[in-house]
Amino acid sequence: MTDTQKKKRRLAALTLLALMSCFVAVLVMTPHFVPVTESTKIMRDRIREERFVIHAGGYLPKAESGYYAFTNSLDAVENMYEMGNRICEIDIRETSDGVLVCAHGDDQYLADGMTVQVGATSEAFLSQKVYGEFRPMTFDDLVRFMKRHEDLYIITDVKENNVEVCRRIAESYPEMRNRFIIQIYHACEYDSVASYGFPYIVYTLYRATEAETNIWKLSDFAEQHEIVAFTFPDVYFLNRKYRTAMARTGTPFMFHTINHYEMAQEYLKASFVIGVYTDRTDFRMMD
Repeated sequence: MTDTQKKKRRLAALTLLALMSCFVAVLVMTPHFVPVTESTKIMRDRIREERFVIHAGGYLPKAESGYYAFTNSLDAVENMYEMGNRICEIDIRETSDGVLVCAHGDDQYLADGMTVQVGATSEAFLSQKVYGEFRPMTFDDLVRFMKRHEDLYIITDVKENNVEVCRRIAESYPEMRNRFIIQIYHACEYDSVASYGFPYIVYTLYRATEAETNIWKLSDFAEQHEIVAFTFPDVYFLNRKYRTAMARTGTPFMFHTINHYEMAQEYLKASFVIGVYTDRTDFRMMD
């Protein structure tokens, strides 16, 4: 083979490689928006307008200085609502007698700020105050508050048995299904939760395995399922490959947990971000 023929073959190979690269780039960058219902569009717009999702009921001030967090208490929900917030994330756990309660705990204690242990009854849960000051809240208490405040929406954070708890909520409060934004933690939960009649689903990734956070899996999921948004830990915000690959789906993002006002504003400037989770209840007053 002559040098001229070698050069021609090399040029042809480079040209083919360049064309293939362009083709792959087009596949990655071209939007493939999944069609969504009008109600999902409205909920996305509602979150975008609200901007801040109050995390676990939000901060409550300590008497001396600082804040209590993760109380999920009735006092916290009342406080965040009075501060003008209308979307709140609440943690949900189950007591040993099958009562759903609003609590963020660990492997030992049912709720932060309480000495009630995992496996306790609802009576034991309700017998204490959170951090000795705040009223603990059952899920029934939360629903009663929501019925009195019809513009409040709750994002669920079910700590165990998410699908089963969602089924119970749907059966017990069918008229409230459009007031809850259900977080799922794994793709396999989607079909069951959707079948219970919940119109608003968020896929949150803080429990996801490394395999589940693969950008192509998430992108495929977004193109095949109608969700309000993905919720990412804030470390994903600067990850360009996630933004590039998933922007093509048209599914917006939310991030958690952002407690600095200036940082929250930076996140919200991004066109693909519709909201941030925060413990702060006063961000709306700082605009």
